[in-house]
Amino acid sequence: FLTIRVVDAVIEDILCVLDKNDYTEAQHRLLAIRFFGELYNFSLVSSELLFNMLHLLIDSANKGKYLDAKNDGFRIRMACTLLDTSGKHLDKGERAAKLDTFLTYFQRYILSKSDYSIDLEFMILDTYEMLRPNIVLFKTYDEASEECKKIEKGEQIKLSLKADAQEDSGSKDLEEEKEIPSSPERDVKIKTEDENPEEYERGKRGNAFNDELKAMIEESVKEAKKQNQGKKAIDIAVPVITKNAEDDKDEGRFNFIMKRGGKPAMKKLIIPKDTKLVIANKKRITEEGVARQRMKEVT
Repeated sequence: FLTIRVVDAVIEDILCVLDKNDYTEAQHRLLAIRFFGELYNFSLVSSELLFNMLHLLIDSANKGKYLDAKNDGFRIRMACTLLDTSGKHLDKGERAAKLDTFLTYFQRYILSKSDYSIDLEFMILDTYEMLRPNIVLFKTYDEASEECKKIEKGEQIKLSLKADAQEDSGSKDLEEEKEIPSSPERDVKIKTEDENPEEYERGKRGNAFNDELKAMIEESVKEAKKQNQGKKAIDIAVPVITKNAEDDKDEGRFNFIMKRGGKPAMKKLIIPKDTKLVIANKKRITEEGVARQRMKEVT
């Protein structure tokens, strides 16, 4: 029972931070999603629930169109964190196939973004390198979307074939029952609980656990939506910093973000070029430029 409460609390916390999308909780939501991944690593969360969480982060069903702004990549960062935490356990059998499917949807969501920071780009590439070093990356959103449609079409065909097989199997069983005459030797009633009580109770407890967990998750989602109804959207946004020719020439010019009157404001600071801060900043910019150029050559 304690395990159920912990898992339920973590899922509810993740759903709340996803719904609010408050940039001040950036560290908190990464810790929450990492903790969820660790629960899977310790076999406290099933792989089915893990993949449901991954698809929930990028909203695969709605193609990620109604989630956040075009330049907001916090969901990408959360998905990468979860994959970095638990991806090493998803490299075999059915889980590997599900991971390949998710990565296709993940690429489509990434390509739907107009722009994101260089550190997030490196984070995405590191995740690909860890999970699928030889992955073929899509160049456009349309290419990724077409591949997702193929996957969905294949799943529909599998479901229809499975339904037909079950229907044929049921019809065959009915025909066999009609053909086979009744006799005392054949009229045997299987009593699963009497024959193997331990296995019966174990399966019963497992089904009860899954049903209770599903009910808790649905209830948590409803409560989170009720709590956030009527709340105003966050009106504090990080100001966009633009560069000009003067900024490029003067390495000692910095933009300092401060809060004034409850709103963010940006103030320009000029620091002498021979200070350690300016020298370190110039070195960092040079290294990022070299790394970016290498990445372009690789891709």
